[in-house]
Amino acid sequence: MITGGREKAVKSDKHCRSLVRVGSSINHAVERD
Repeated sequence: MITGGREKAVKSDKHCRSLVRVGSSINHAVERD
């Protein structure tokens, strides 16, 4: 049960990090413009 929750947390963490990466790249593009 604990390992299952940890896997979910890792997946959501990776998803959040990819979203943050996309958001920061969009911000950089806006700043450049």
